[in-house]
Amino acid sequence: MNWLASYKNKLFFIFSAFLLLSCEKSTNIGIDLVDQQAVNTIYTELPVEASTVVGKDLVTNTSITLLCGQYNDNLFGKVTSKAFFQVSPAPSGISLTKYDKDLVFDSLAIEFPVYNYYADTTKTQTFNLHRLTEVLDETVEYTNKSNLNYEPTPIVSLTTKGGRILADGYMRMTIPASVFRTDIFNLCKNSASKADFLTALKGLVLIPNATDNAAMMGFEASNNPQIAVNFSRLMVFYTAPQTQTGAPDKLNNFIQTFFVNARFNQIGSVRSGTFLDDMNTAFQAKLATASNNRVFVQAGVNYLAKLTFPTLQSLRGQGNIAINRAELVIKMVPNTVEVYPTPQTIVLIQSNSTNELLTTTNQIGTVIPLYAFPQNSQSPLIGFNSRDLEYRVPLTSYIQSIYSGSNPNNALMIRPAVTAWEVSRMVIFNDNAADKFPYSTKLRIFYTKFD
Repeated sequence: MNWLASYKNKLFFIFSAFLLLSCEKSTNIGIDLVDQQAVNTIYTELPVEASTVVGKDLVTNTSITLLCGQYNDNLFGKVTSKAFFQVSPAPSGISLTKYDKDLVFDSLAIEFPVYNYYADTTKTQTFNLHRLTEVLDETVEYTNKSNLNYEPTPIVSLTTKGGRILADGYMRMTIPASVFRTDIFNLCKNSASKADFLTALKGLVLIPNATDNAAMMGFEASNNPQIAVNFSRLMVFYTAPQTQTGAPDKLNNFIQTFFVNARFNQIGSVRSGTFLDDMNTAFQAKLATASNNRVFVQAGVNYLAKLTFPTLQSLRGQGNIAINRAELVIKMVPNTVEVYPTPQTIVLIQSNSTNELLTTTNQIGTVIPLYAFPQNSQSPLIGFNSRDLEYRVPLTSYIQSIYSGSNPNNALMIRPAVTAWEVSRMVIFNDNAADKFPYSTKLRIFYTKFD
């Protein structure tokens, strides 16, 4: 069965593997370090403290996909997404070919090219397209918890399998005879402006059936089809009969296309009976020790993992030392990545004591997260090591700054690199008991001890 998620190629890094011997002197410490015979170089592993944190509402109106679907996850609950969106003509308005005779409507269809998917695409699921009764405003910043009212009866429904959709690369829905179809064609015949079109058609929403337990489908969306390879679109098919002197009518078939404009994804989960059933308030945290030594991360719903390093200062008891290399190893719980794969890439963001993400300003004045960049990297992205079920992050500069006291921050938040249009998740193992520690998330340190 097709359990695995498919994603566009994303940049990620393959980190060097080191042969590590816990709490023993290193015999091979690398060409960038002084030989241990001269300065007494030592390697050790330090425990970290991990918590699950509820992130604040996630902005999703910048999404490049319309995310729709539903599935049941025994660790994260029932995960659901609805895709709210507008379709609109170009800013210049509707342009139909003019003929002597009236235009004749043929059909109306909407198509969604598949961008990504998650969970079980072999199961049957239903997509329902509804007309909004509330305006979708392109000037509003919508989040994963935003909602707009819509008509209870769908314009059209389609029952299919994600795998069947993927065979063609598109999901297509033909709109049956309805008031909606008549309204769209009348807007076309009257050459409505973009503003008039959006006044008459407030927007649409694509929702799953309440009983579905299948997959989450991401459909490409763009309000600029000139720069997008694929895009969701509404298409009006019509015929223009043309009168020619001394000849019978000649039929000419045409298409008027409307592209996705403003949109957002409403993404949530019902967590009853899970470790997360009491995690509902932004910035709320729960230690791994209260969740069977597990920490949970999920894109879309916006669960994050917070790591702190309370034992780092214990190295001061070793005397006069210098940290040469530090590597954070983030371990997944075995048997949790097969059905629901982890994110291909994650980022680490510095956090404060109240679990808020810290920010900075880049060179062009944009406020961005304060990332903890992997050593010697210009990108904050961290790739998944599928062989060892872990993320390895060289963090020498960051750990050195904490140890020296030049950086008062002592907390990193783990977040998937993609959040607004994915629901990929992580189950991080954090058990510092002696017999479990070798398999736990930890901080690996090479340090030099000066006699």
